Amino acid sequence: MADAPETVPIPPLGTGPFVRLRVRFQKSDLIRWLSHHDLIRAMDRLLRRLALPVVHSQGFRPNPAMVFALSLPLGALGSEEIVEIDLHGLDWNGPELLVQLNQQAPPGLNFLDIQLVGNKDRARVESLVYRTLVPQSLLAKTSLLIPEIVAKEALWVHRQDPAAPPMVFVDPNSRFAKNLKSSLLNLTLGDGFQLEITLVPQPEGTLKPIEILAMLDWPLSSKDFPAPQWERTRLIIAGDNSRERLRTS
Repeated sequence: MADAPETVPIPPLGTGPFVRLRVRFQKSDLIRWLSHHDLIRAMDRLLRRLALPVVHSQGFRPNPAMVFALSLPLGALGSEEIVEIDLHGLDWNGPELLVQLNQQAPPGLNFLDIQLVGNKDRARVESLVYRTLVPQSLLAKTSLLIPEIVAKEALWVHRQDPAAPPMVFVDPNSRFAKNLKSSLLNLTLGDGFQLEITLVPQPEGTLKPIEILAMLDWPLSSKDFPAPQWERTRLIIAGDNSRERLRTS
């Protein structure tokens, strides 16, 4: 009978030198229907398959030191998502690790590049970009309303029940009304009839893409209207240009 493989314990957080890797990845195909919590579990299993010495928290249920820059709405495509992973040790081959991640990743999860960042740095999202295709029947209305929305001094939305349909242009005196105009950086109709929304996270709250569509008077509540297909094309991180990026060719 063969001997059981030796189990090497993973040192807990704070017990030795570690590196922080900022990993960019794509979430597409059926993987886009994976919830954020399920994505965390899938990523944890992937790292375990590669036997990487991931830093873990201490306690009864140690958690991997893995932080996503911003969760992605269920069903949305992610073109350049970001997760940061802490690994024990100081010598890591970025391109080689990237190849290993893609070899073990499930279909729809594609790793793009790895950056080595300071172990005290955390990705702080400065802005994010969503886009969706505008139906032909809504092109004229959408192009007409975009400048009106951008020119408004305030964009009041109702925030009480996250599961409720979006309520926009509400009474400012309403108990749950929030003016989130400061979170809208840009709203354009680009090539290929793509509506592009650039948002800036704000402490008081950030507009949701679906709320923007409600402001554009899209018939979201109609059973005959297909659900918009969202793609988050970019996450812009503060100070990102100062980091070394290890991208495969």
